[in-house]
Amino acid sequence: MCDLTAKAIGVDVAEFRRKNLVPAPEFLHQTPVAFLYDSGNYEPALDRALQMIDYRKFRADQEAARKTGRRYLGIGFAT
Repeated sequence: MCDLTAKAIGVDVAEFRRKNLVPAPEFLHQTPVAFLYDSGNYEPALDRALQMIDYRKFRADQEAARKTGRRYLGIGFAT
């Protein structure tokens, strides 16, 4: 659902997820559906994961591969 929403509003999926992370200063965080998150600093973890795969280069490689029609590269996010 996040990927479809990000695409519909023209935002990169990683940035869409970043905007929906609970910021570290807001912990303890009570969700509307009874979950209590007692800790977390998720943005640095997302930044590190994107850095490890060289996200911008990956997206460029993904686009180039799709143009050839020979292969498709994918990436998934779980936050």
